[in-house]
Amino acid sequence: MEFGIWTLNNDTIITNINPFERIVFAKDKLGAVSEGGEQVYKVLLDVTKYAALSADDIEHFNFLFIYTLGKLELPLDKMVLALSLKKQGELLAFKRVEELYKKKLKGPRFF
Repeated sequence: MEFGIWTLNNDTIITNINPFERIVFAKDKLGAVSEGGEQVYKVLLDVTKYAALSADDIEHFNFLFIYTLGKLELPLDKMVLALSLKKQGELLAFKRVEELYKKKLKGPRFF
């Protein structure tokens, strides 16, 4: 199954844009929840670390992630999912601010 730049192959989610720099999330990592502190799905936070991914790419991953958990009959905790998506949104907002700041620094100089 393909969704955006993502492909679900058996029990692995991978990107299908660059065969030399694929992002791979295997079944054993998909349902992993962080230990200690607040419980979140690790992959939903990990996916934000890739600079090449757009907000749409990450949103597509989120949909495919939920689909894949159901297909592979992995447990889905709605509270953990809600907190994970909230944290993911915070990370994406911070990432966007950093991008805008860097763009401002590279902008035209008039002096």
